[in-house]
Amino acid sequence: MTKEAALKRQKAERLFEEGFGPLKVSRELEVNFYIVRDWKTAWKNKVEKRNQGNTPLNRTIASSLFSFGYGYRTVGKMLNLSSIWLSRDWARQHRKLSIVQARKNKRSKK
Repeated sequence: MTKEAALKRQKAERLFEEGFGPLKVSRELEVNFYIVRDWKTAWKNKVEKRNQGNTPLNRTIASSLFSFGYGYRTVGKMLNLSSIWLSRDWARQHRKLSIVQARKNKRSKK
């Protein structure tokens, strides 16, 4: 893929994020409609894969696993998450909540 084509594809992805369809994007970028349609399909699959596993149930399970001392990599593998970074972010949030809870408990004992 040439540099020009790569730039057009990136611009197309930004337009898809804004809600434009393949027809408008193909006219805007002066690219064949069928090529843009394929780009949108690939972009949509990429976005769906990025969000795979991000459910309230998985988040609750992950939180309890973090409480038992499991690391984010292990939790990500156990839950078959599409992105290890998703479980890492959950682990960070769990850690912050644990610290806040510990501070509250410490204050209430005084």
